[in-house]
Amino acid sequence: EREETSLACIANAARVLFQLARTKELRVAIQEEGGIGKLLNLLMSQDEAIKRSATLALINLSSVESVRSEIRQTDGLLIIIDLLRYECDGDWGESLEYTCRLFSIVISCQNPKAAAHVKQLALEYGVIEMFADMLPPPIPEAALESVTCHIVITTYVVLALSKLAAGNMPNRDAMRECGALERMVGLLGAVHMGRLTKQDKERVTLARHLASAMVNVSSNHAENKEVLRASLAVETVADTLKALPMGAKSLPEGSAL
Repeated sequence: EREETSLACIANAARVLFQLARTKELRVAIQEEGGIGKLLNLLMSQDEAIKRSATLALINLSSVESVRSEIRQTDGLLIIIDLLRYECDGDWGESLEYTCRLFSIVISCQNPKAAAHVKQLALEYGVIEMFADMLPPPIPEAALESVTCHIVITTYVVLALSKLAAGNMPNRDAMRECGALERMVGLLGAVHMGRLTKQDKERVTLARHLASAMVNVSSNHAENKEVLRASLAVETVADTLKALPMGAKSLPEGSAL
């Protein structure tokens, strides 16, 4: 009973940090007091409530580049990767969604050298293959189910793949070799079934990130362009962009165009 009380207190403390980390001043203060390292350690807890609260707190804190940098410079990125791998083996839910979101935030690097290091790390630790496996196979029924039931998680996975592909040839090769390109094309086909409206915000967001990912993965890469061409990706992207509501046709900020 004492242990349960202690775990509940830790989870509550992480939730408090999540609430506090809503202003830049408090985010910096939490970082200066060593809060980032403590929260990263909580990600390795066996208690689901603690892990979820710590992840949410880190999501808020990671809007500050110095926090993202600290996570990358320590073993934080590897801890997040291990957590992703663990959660992929369980039931897909909010915890996996939050972790995918945290990963996609942390790998955003203003420093080109840091970005190259992160992309190399992702390649070495099998992150690209893991994310590719999280996308549905290029079968219409499977793609439609992913868009219907797991669209938020799928969007963060696509966003992470898009960032990892930008300006990195080995990662683009890895995405082709593990079948990620065909999966993205199938997913894009499922997203734009029927005309999208402004009310279809989640599908519009996923469509934009998929189009951006295809640009990044094929940029200056003849083999990947051929794979996309063979998969009718050019026509699919064009049809999808036509289907998007006015004001949603631009690709996400940061895409390598």
